[in-house]
Amino acid sequence: MNFADLPWFITLRNSVRDFLHDPSEFSISEAEDWYHATKPDFRVISRDNKPVGYFRLSAHASNPFCLWVGADIDPKYQGHGIAREAYEKFLPEFAREFECSEFRLRVLPANVRAIGLYLSLGFRTLSVETTVSPDGRSILVTDYTMTRLARPKTPNELGDDPIEFISKSLPTARS
Repeated sequence: MNFADLPWFITLRNSVRDFLHDPSEFSISEAEDWYHATKPDFRVISRDNKPVGYFRLSAHASNPFCLWVGADIDPKYQGHGIAREAYEKFLPEFAREFECSEFRLRVLPANVRAIGLYLSLGFRTLSVETTVSPDGRSILVTDYTMTRLARPKTPNELGDDPIEFISKSLPTARS
């Protein structure tokens, strides 16, 4: 993603913000400031030469062999298998490019479709994190950190998700 992509990016990012850890809505000028300050590594996902989503990539500070990934797909294109196709195609490429042996991601528990996708791609729950307000009276964010080897074993060798309630809460078929 480059600077010219920011108007498209911020429109998409704002449209999926309810599934992000920071649900704030940002203006284009705020996106420009963020882009210049952080130099993010985002990769545009295209279908039929149209941008339909993006990957967010970041190195893990304490583990240089771990790459944090995440993807957001334009709601107009969700449910068409694009995220699965993108992860299947690009995770091996990211593993080579970054010479990583592990991928991690964070997902909110309400994002059941994404959790189902990640489980089917071989990700497993590593931890559940709850952030409590400073006064201790309310939960601010609960999320799951999921992990997957860059070169996973076959699906039959992966085993069940160690936190069973995540897997069991998923619908078994689309309605």
